This record gives sequence, structure tokens and C-alpha cells, in this order.
Amino acid sequence: VLDQQLWRPPGGDALSGISAFARMSVSPSDRSTIGFYADGGMVLAGVIPNRPNDRFGFSFIYTQYAHALRRFDDDARRFGADPSLRRSFEANLEVTYLAEIMPGWDVLPSIVHVWNPSERPGARNALVVGLRTRLLY
Repeated sequence: VLDQQLWRPPGGDALSGISAFARMSVSPSDRSTIGFYADGGMVLAGVIPNRPNDRFGFSFIYTQYAHALRRFDDDARRFGADPSLRRSFEANLEVTYLAEIMPGWDVLPSIVHVWNPSERPGARNALVVGLRTRLLY
């Protein structure tokens, strides 16, 4: 796991500026359906004048199914299963913007593009749009 602030504006606090993160995981093929996982992204916080609590972020996630699972799919196809059955990977790209409406209230719209969603071989890519709001009292 890496998590590092790359730049902080003069006079900015620990949460302002530009930060980057990355994670990676490798698992034994005989113990997990996921053999390789990696994600990373950046957050830009407090960089817009007069909007010190807003944050813009983006991230990318890549998941590769374990070699044993992919071999299982090959065997299943040989014995008459769906010929398109061949799980390989799932990936997504997410873009978010946290906007403070007023102190104690913020909204966070999010757009995510997913490649090969839901472990479904041959599945169409997906676009997910969401909106989260938070009230602190």
C-alpha cells in the first residue's frame, strides 16, 4: 500500500493539495478466485480558490481472476458449458467530485465505467452513475 501527499499549497493543511495512492495484492490460485488485484488514484483537495473543502478524485481498479479459475472455465467449456465462458479480468475507472454545499452538508457525484462486470463472460461494459449526500449535525 502506498499513500503519499505529492503537493501541499502554501499554508494548506494535511488534507489539502494533491495525494496519490496505490495498492496491489497477489493471491495463490488454489485459495482465491482473484489472483491479482491492483488499484490506484489521485485526490486533489482544496485547490479551487474559495472552495477549500472540495475534492476531485479519480481511481482505476484492475482485478484478474486466478489461473485455476480460468482453467476451470476452459474445462467447463469442453464439457458443454456456455462457449463464451472464460473469466479473465474486471476493471473500472471512477471519477468523483466532493462538493461542500455549506458547512456540514456535502454531495458527491460519482461516475464509474466498468469493463467485464460481474464475472459474467461476454457481459457488456457498464456505466454506473451515483450521488451521495452527507449531513453532519
